[in-house]
Amino acid sequence: MIAEIIQQEMDIPKGFVVLSDQKLNIPPNHRGLWISINDMGGPPIGVSNRAVSSGQAGTPPGPGMTEIQEVAMRHILQIDILSFDGSARARKEEIPMSLASIFAKNQMEKYCMQIAQHPTAFINTSNLEVTENLERYTTEIALMALHRKEKPVLFYDKFRNVEVHTND
Repeated sequence: MIAEIIQQEMDIPKGFVVLSDQKLNIPPNHRGLWISINDMGGPPIGVSNRAVSSGQAGTPPGPGMTEIQEVAMRHILQIDILSFDGSARARKEEIPMSLASIFAKNQMEKYCMQIAQHPTAFINTSNLEVTENLERYTTEIALMALHRKEKPVLFYDKFRNVEVHTND
């Protein structure tokens, strides 16, 4: 979701906003932005587990019970903005603007998330790559998210070929 928000709000072509586990190979002759997003992890804030009758609390209708497991998590995301042509330096401020946009607010509501409005300072992590200087600025944001899983509660009320053994 964060990648989608940044890509749309900053008008970055598809494939130039990547998640940390994707291969990031910036060609030296490329001009323009690349953005890498890495989930650094974070603590669970709260966990709940409850069973409801199927068809209640937004669960699919049917016989029996549905178990609802939820965890509220605080994620720390590292966002790197990179370029060979100076655009990372010039446009890094657009990251927090993107994450505070109306589109971002709509996505947060849709996915039960909250993006912190104040990221950490941008740190210049630029370095020399082969023959050119790769401009790189790094910031971190906090993200609160509710993760939910539903599954049927298994009942063992019907048994086949029942035998009772006693120690007589």
